[in-house]
Amino acid sequence: RNNRSVTMRLRYPGTDAAMAQGQFPIVVFAHGFQMDETPYYPFSDTLAKRGYIVALLTTEQVLFPNHENFAKDLIFTHNKLIDESTNNPNSFLYQKVIPKSAFGGHSMGGGSTVLSAQYGNPASCYFSFAAATTNPSSITAAPNMTKPYLAFAGSRDCIASYSTNQLPMYNSSG
Repeated sequence: RNNRSVTMRLRYPGTDAAMAQGQFPIVVFAHGFQMDETPYYPFSDTLAKRGYIVALLTTEQVLFPNHENFAKDLIFTHNKLIDESTNNPNSFLYQKVIPKSAFGGHSMGGGSTVLSAQYGNPASCYFSFAAATTNPSSITAAPNMTKPYLAFAGSRDCIASYSTNQLPMYNSSG
């Protein structure tokens, strides 16, 4: 993406050797702050078994992440998966992706999911787990979220408090 390497782990219906027959919707998922993608493998494996292609972003696994880049990586990944399916007969994704998708994330990734709506709104729906406010502000970007949005929050979250993070994001969403 503009000389930026966007990496991910893919989970998909089928086996390690081959994707199952058919076409599948996609889920693009952004990890939490100071985390990698591995804690989300059970989640992604469950979705893959139910017929989804899941892209777990592996970017912004640094001490000082760039939330804007992370949000834009969600959109880039979504568009790239659809492009590979539509236009690249040499890709293992060729004619495998239904252009219906969800963006989701946890903590920083949840906030970046909401922030991504500021840069485009290509997914069919959005979800977040304990979304944290980002810089630039995911709360300020939330009115751009015009698709269905499901927010999971914990009332006793000590990291990204419900009252200062998830509730304002959800209430501001379009």
